[in-house]
Amino acid sequence: DALIRGGQWHRMLSSCFLHGGALHLASNSHALHSLGTPVEQWFGSGRFAAVYALSGLSGNVLSLATGTAPLSVGASGAIFGLLGAWYVFLQQNRDFFESRGVDVSRTLGGMLQMCAVNAMFGLSPNSRVDNVCHVGGMLGGASCAFAFGPRLRRARGGIVDEPRLALPRHDRSASRRRQSR
Repeated sequence: DALIRGGQWHRMLSSCFLHGGALHLASNSHALHSLGTPVEQWFGSGRFAAVYALSGLSGNVLSLATGTAPLSVGASGAIFGLLGAWYVFLQQNRDFFESRGVDVSRTLGGMLQMCAVNAMFGLSPNSRVDNVCHVGGMLGGASCAFAFGPRLRRARGGIVDEPRLALPRHDRSASRRRQSR
């Protein structure tokens, strides 16, 4: 807290890559693999990275602002951000997925149950879980998905993604094509 307020703002993001032991690292790695894979497949690597970073930051900012966790490390704020982004993505594209036989309501219900179980762990005596960081990350990820997450619709040529806000692309081959014209 004092280091961040003293100007070391990089700690707000770097803490998302530090962990409090092997079990903490293993559980976050498992969650990141399980949830991160479908999010990255649908969002693409650029939007995935933006959601991850902004969610981690928003979780840490809320935790710092409330003073609930004097020492907070781990990727869980960013992972909860992916969860929030996935939730909003499925909600925004409910018709698209349900027309393909996906039970979106069941998936969303399972996600909410997982959040409730995690919150109970965080509320248990002597818990070191930073629920406020999780909430901040989830809100950050949900906001990202609402702003620049995929909004899918069918078109003659396949699936069209029309986000509310398009992020800048860093496709080198596309930029080379533009430069050569």
